[in-house]
Amino acid sequence: MVLNIEMIKPDSLLMTLTTEPGKTVRPFEVIKNIFSIPEEKIKQARIVKLAA
Repeated sequence: MVLNIEMIKPDSLLMTLTTEPGKTVRPFEVIKNIFSIPEEKIKQARIVKLAA
């Protein structure tokens, strides 16, 4: 589940994601579905996990 998405710079997002039993949300899927960015562009993105 997506709790928050914030654009912190023109080329940077801060996302807060959470999981529920049996459900997992991945940053790649969120970016692809919400922003309709082509998959090849998303694969170039750097994703940093800050906490687990």
